[in-house]
Amino acid sequence: MKKFLLFSFVIFLLSGFDGKAQTALEFDGVDDYVQTSYPGINGNNPRTLMAWIYLDEAGSGIRCIMDYGENSPYSRNTFMVNGSGYLSYLSGGSGSGLTADVASVPVGEWVSVALVYDGSNAFLYQNGEQVGTKTFASGINTSTGGENFKIGQRVAGGSIPFNGIIDAIGVWDVALTQQEVIDYACIGNPLLYENLLTYYNFGDGSGTILTDQANGKNGTLMNMDEEDWVESDVCTYGHNVTFVITSGGTIQIEDATVNLDGEVKYTNENGKATFYYYTPGVYVYTISKDGYELESAEVEVIDEGALVDVEPVISSIGENAWSKINIHPNPAKDMVNIKSSIVMNKVMIYNLMGQVAKRLNSNSSLLNLNVSDFESGVCFIKVFSSDQIITKKFVIE
Repeated sequence: MKKFLLFSFVIFLLSGFDGKAQTALEFDGVDDYVQTSYPGINGNNPRTLMAWIYLDEAGSGIRCIMDYGENSPYSRNTFMVNGSGYLSYLSGGSGSGLTADVASVPVGEWVSVALVYDGSNAFLYQNGEQVGTKTFASGINTSTGGENFKIGQRVAGGSIPFNGIIDAIGVWDVALTQQEVIDYACIGNPLLYENLLTYYNFGDGSGTILTDQANGKNGTLMNMDEEDWVESDVCTYGHNVTFVITSGGTIQIEDATVNLDGEVKYTNENGKATFYYYTPGVYVYTISKDGYELESAEVEVIDEGALVDVEPVISSIGENAWSKINIHPNPAKDMVNIKSSIVMNKVMIYNLMGQVAKRLNSNSSLLNLNVSDFESGVCFIKVFSSDQIITKKFVIE
């Protein structure tokens, strides 16, 4: 019976800071803007638009923070600072505008701004305080096929370029509460928020691409250059933590389960699992494979982004159990054949959400499974034998 020496080590990669400030984009008020591939939220559906802005001078005309849609009644989504310095929103058409009536946007400091629409009522927030509200009697009717989401400029039909600095833009498909507007002004990992459709943390720091950390709807900087990337102390986003699991230091272990502070991921074909947006501190992690716990310990995330080796773990898990199961074809379309060198007493199929798609009692070493009614995507097969539980991944096309 073979024994495997399993090593795990943690790599701290930086995401957002390394003793320096986060970055933002400075717009010149002439022709700078960012064109993204995000189409925006259509129809009269609820939405929340959020950003951080910095105005370095007062009375600089209308400044568009973001916009999408088309230049027709109730079809725009122009979130802006008006010519008098007040936060405003305009969807086009009669009675479609909302302007803050409490306070103008402060100059010379960072300000968190938000537009919330619940399908009938719109709200403007400034540093978490409500500064305006209005009922839209005709609603909003953002049509499909309009211009994609823009940052720093309105849709065609006019020109109101932004003059100042913009950071941390997010679009949600729900009407956030006032407390949520406060809580989500800066967020960590955007993938943890179900209703966050796009999020630009402006952490790229250079180049002509603005990355969407939520859904990959990246933006392209238009008429802008390297000098437009500036330092910002608005939000810091923490570090990436990458686990690399190997056998004997050379063989990468795929589909090992890594639990870091309650967040669970599986290692890829290179034996890696990466966690994002962890701020400095001490976190508990557990590594397991096919029901066997390989290691449980604490790791400290530090500012330097150093490479930290965790003590090797010797695990007498017996023969290389996860190589006993063969799945063919993989990816599969209609049928999949599962062949094992051990007797499979029970087989369970899970989707990525952890939901059980099928349960089978087998008592055989060969199983033909019809997957024609399964949804496309990654699935996990868990095989139960008399003394082992083995998990493997397969893909349904």
